[in-house]
Amino acid sequence: MYCPQLVAPEHAYFVHGGDRCPPDNKNGDGSSGDGGGLAVPNEACGLRCRPGFQMPEEEGEGNALRLCLSSGRWSGRKPRWVDGG
Repeated sequence: MYCPQLVAPEHAYFVHGGDRCPPDNKNGDGSSGDGGGLAVPNEACGLRCRPGFQMPEEEGEGNALRLCLSSGRWSGRKPRWVDGG
C-alpha cells in the first residue's frame, strides 16, 4: 500500500524544499513520473518551520517527521506552528 501525498501545513515546508511530500513527480514505486506523489512504506517526510515560526513545545502538538506505514497511513499527527516571536 502507498501513503497519500502530504501537504505542508501553514508556516512550514518540507525539507526537500517543496510544499508537498513526496513531490508530485514521484511514482509510488520511487521512479520519476506523474504518480501524484505517492509514498512507499518507510518513506519519510520531514517538515521545517518558516522564519519567525516554531512548533509548540507541548507534547501532542504533532510531529515534524512523518513515516509512511505499511498500512498506507502516515505515522504521527499533522503538526502546527505558532508565532516564534
